[in-house]
Amino acid sequence: MRAHAIIYCINPDTMTHFYRAVMEMQQSHHQHRVVSEVWQLEFVQIPQEIAATITVSTPPEPREETPIKLSFEVDDIALVRELADLHGGLISSSTHEWHYEGYAFCNGFDPEGNVFQVFARLPEPA
Repeated sequence: MRAHAIIYCINPDTMTHFYRAVMEMQQSHHQHRVVSEVWQLEFVQIPQEIAATITVSTPPEPREETPIKLSFEVDDIALVRELADLHGGLISSSTHEWHYEGYAFCNGFDPEGNVFQVFARLPEPA
C-alpha cells in the first residue's frame, strides 16, 4: 500500500524539488509528483487569485494551524536537517528531537511553511 497526499501550494516546482532532494523521493512521470516505496506526493498550484493573498516569507513561517502533519522515516535526521536547510526548508535542531519506541522524531517545515515530521531508528543499545 502507498499513501498519497496532495499538497496545494504556490510554487509546485519548488515543492517538488524540495521533497525529491530532502526526502530522497523519485520524480514520477508527472511533473509535480514525487514517489517512494510508501508515499506519493502531488503538488497542485493554488489558483492565482488565492495565491495572490498568501505571503511566503524567507525563511518561511511554519503553518502550524493545519490538523494534518506528514511524517517521513529517514536514515539520518542530521543529514536531512542539512538538506532541508540547503533547499529552503528547516528541520528543528537536535535539542527539539524526542524519542519514542526506539525512534528519534523531529518536526520541520518545507519552503512554503507546511509542517512535517521526520523520524529515524535509534541505534540499538550496546
